[in-house]
Amino acid sequence: MLNVPKTPVLLLLVLVFAVSVRAQGAGYSYVQLTVNGKPAMNFTQDKKHTGWMQVMQVEASLHKAHKHSAAKTSDAWTTVIDTKDDGKTTSSLTKSGQRGPGELSFAAGDDGGLDPIIEARKEKVKIPNATLDLCSEDSNRFVGRFDLKGVRVLSLNDVTASACPMYLVTLSFESIVRSK
Repeated sequence: MLNVPKTPVLLLLVLVFAVSVRAQGAGYSYVQLTVNGKPAMNFTQDKKHTGWMQVMQVEASLHKAHKHSAAKTSDAWTTVIDTKDDGKTTSSLTKSGQRGPGELSFAAGDDGGLDPIIEARKEKVKIPNATLDLCSEDSNRFVGRFDLKGVRVLSLNDVTASACPMYLVTLSFESIVRSK
């Protein structure tokens, strides 16, 4: 008979269960964009978003001041989407209608399908439009669909601490509209 202490085994089982529950309840958002006819995509768990990018840690900020202002100070920008805060959006973005220029950032795993984003960054391509299906990370609650116009890839940074290939992507946009 094997004599195994019960406390470490129980602790291990609790940890495994907690990790599996978080994985099942994790909310991902999805971004759809095409660069020169090629869609940027990665592995998605949601079949209805096949061909999209599954992303997390989504944040969007709108510029409060003049459209052409290059100033990026905290008082010139306002956060309008933050999935770390249960996907909350500000009232200015929850109503349908055009909202001015801003930036969108998110983390995206790369299984080889992010080449169009890398190309857009390198070639400074202006992407006519993109779509964001936003979900809360904590509750996986659908928050809404947002259409972005005049999109450019500002930065693409490798997340070296990640166990799999992952990038932190920052996009700029000329306008954002909540469509659903």
